[in-house]
Amino acid sequence: AFTPAAIPGLAVGCVVTNLAGLGMGVNPAGAWDLLWGPLATLLAALLTWRLRNLRIARLPVLATLPPVLIDAVVVGTELTLVSPQATWQVWGIQMASVAIGQAVACIAGGLILYTALDRSGAAARLFGRKTQAG
Repeated sequence: AFTPAAIPGLAVGCVVTNLAGLGMGVNPAGAWDLLWGPLATLLAALLTWRLRNLRIARLPVLATLPPVLIDAVVVGTELTLVSPQATWQVWGIQMASVAIGQAVACIAGGLILYTALDRSGAAARLFGRKTQAG
C-alpha cells in the first residue's frame, strides 16, 4: 500500500521461499508452488496497490483483501490437489484455512503495521510521501 517497488520484491521473495521449502522437503505443494505461488503473490500485490486509495475509516482495508482471497483459492487448490483425499469438502477446508491465516497476517497485521508507519511518520520518511490517512 506504500510503494509499487514492493510488488516485484514480493513475487521474487515468494519464488525464493518456495524454492527453499522445496529443497528442504517442507513444501507440500511441490514444484507447482514455484509457478502458482509467485503468480498468485504477484496478482495479489498488483491488486493491493490498485486498491490502496479506497479507504474505510481512513485505512486501506480493501487493499488487504486480494492476498487473502487469491491465496485462499490458489494455495487452497494446490494443497487439495496434493491431498490423498482431494474432495470438494477438503478444498473448502483448505481454502478456509489459508484464508484465516492470510486474514490474520494481511488484514490484522497489515492494518496495524500501516497505522504504525503512518502515524509515526515512518511511511513519509521511508517512501517519500505522506499517506492519505496522515
